[in-house]
Amino acid sequence: MVDPSLAVLDKDLAERVVLLADLDVRLVCIYGAIDAYHILQGLQDESSEDAECFYCYQRWGNTGSSGSKKIEGPFSEQKMREVFAEAFEARTGASWGSIKPGDRVAHGRFWWQQVAAVEEKAYWQYYVHDGVDGKSRGWYPYEDDASAEVEDVFAQHMSNNQESRTKIRTVSSGFFSYRIDLEAMTQENTKTGKVRAIRRFTATEAPPKGGKSTKGVRPAAGKRAPKAPVDRKKVTKKILKTAKSSKPGARKAKLTREAKPKSRKVAKKAVKVAKGKQAKEQVFLGKFTRTSTGLKKADLKRNKYGKVVSNLAAE
Repeated sequence: MVDPSLAVLDKDLAERVVLLADLDVRLVCIYGAIDAYHILQGLQDESSEDAECFYCYQRWGNTGSSGSKKIEGPFSEQKMREVFAEAFEARTGASWGSIKPGDRVAHGRFWWQQVAAVEEKAYWQYYVHDGVDGKSRGWYPYEDDASAEVEDVFAQHMSNNQESRTKIRTVSSGFFSYRIDLEAMTQENTKTGKVRAIRRFTATEAPPKGGKSTKGVRPAAGKRAPKAPVDRKKVTKKILKTAKSSKPGARKAKLTREAKPKSRKVAKKAVKVAKGKQAKEQVFLGKFTRTSTGLKKADLKRNKYGKVVSNLAAE
């Protein structure tokens, strides 16, 4: 199939050309934080009677992005194949015809992927366990574009025999990028480090047990089993357990409840304040708690004349 993005460059040409089957190549470069692609296609305008009716189309960028696009031509078939081969060698470091899909290349170079065959439409969801954006716990659907992109890298992983070099992909999505682990079935925000469980299902499969229905998403479930399948329940359980234990004050509150028994509230004794000329006398006799100036019984005494005064005044 001719890459749909050709229509962005030249809609009229996109409707006229056909893809040459032997010149349909998808290259990828995956190492470290780099996850990039490069699409190469040889095209022919069958509506033209001119010998120079061949084009070389290229699109490249970070996985998950629409990338940059370029169309060259029209050329003769020979010239187009030369342009195609030159672009192929510049990316892979290998001459056209010397390697086949899946072959290893030098570190840091693009390698030729097997053609990804998408059998049916699939849907992807992620699990919310931390109340982000006010969401309750449960499964939520990817945006359509993001779901299609993750399905694309999943199909590539399956087509390339589930190799280790395709099991972890970095996909750009808006302002963020996510590290998708297609065996552990998790996604990690490369900026925040937040990890969430993810799942895949199709319209013809049964919905996963324990799932939460989501508006706009068809029921179905699961993913094709990888060579070394990972127990998704354990992964999800671990993520949820980590999130729960990491809540501020959660452990402290628990220890406090266990260590300190609930005590009864003791009613405070009412404070009686004495006022007027006889205030000190009344406090000294125990009829009031303190004077309006704060003097208590311990702060008072009788002087040699029998008058109740403060301890300081008696000295």
